[in-house]
Amino acid sequence: MTKITIMTAAALVAMAFTGCDSSIQQEMVQDQLNDIHNQVVDDAIAQYNIAKSGGNAMDTCVQAGMVKAAMLQAKNETGYKEWDATEKSDCEAAGVPR
Repeated sequence: MTKITIMTAAALVAMAFTGCDSSIQQEMVQDQLNDIHNQVVDDAIAQYNIAKSGGNAMDTCVQAGMVKAAMLQAKNETGYKEWDATEKSDCEAAGVPR
């Protein structure tokens, strides 16, 4: 099981046993979702770095777009704008203007 899956399962079990009210449950679930979104962003950045160091220009362009999409999913507007610029630059270097 992944770390996030274990954390989510633990949170659900804790909620079941503690009888938390719905606002506390919603907050716990939202915290777990935020953790998941952040992990997806971290994974996408790690994949981008691998592509940047060992792949070709097209790999880097594609992975920059994946990071940008992860930022959008996480509702990280600043990160989204930064990675939009990175994607544009990397894709132009790959001969794919954006």
